[in-house]
Amino acid sequence: MTRFFDLSNLKVTIGSDDEPILNGYMVSIADVKPNDTISIASAIFKENRGQYIIPALEINRNDLCKALFNPFEAWHQYVKHMEKFLKCPNVKGTIYRIPSWSTKANVSNIPDPNLSGAYRSVMHFAVVGNEKISMCAVFNFHMFLIDNL
Repeated sequence: MTRFFDLSNLKVTIGSDDEPILNGYMVSIADVKPNDTISIASAIFKENRGQYIIPALEINRNDLCKALFNPFEAWHQYVKHMEKFLKCPNVKGTIYRIPSWSTKANVSNIPDPNLSGAYRSVMHFAVVGNEKISMCAVFNFHMFLIDNL
């Protein structure tokens, strides 16, 4: 991420439920132009006996900016409250302010009974037509099944 953003003013603290909380801001440092199109190719792998196996989910979008705010995308419920903070594409010098954002999310209505476990998300971002501006980001996370009482 440090090829795309200056993260020196983004702070991470641990909340009461041991979830990371982001606070501060980050500045775009990549030479992205206002008319550039950013693509994303991503996969989420589930850990099984010490190895991350065949992707549990793959998402590829040719235009991330269009997809990011599309209400029919799976992530819309998580980014819709951030629309006023997100700018797309993120041209050089864009400041993203993140006012105390918890990384904890509740996911519902997923029909897989065996969802609990460790996951790895691998995302490749690129400016279409300019492969010199690209980034790979890897995030590890856990999912827990919480029964409704």
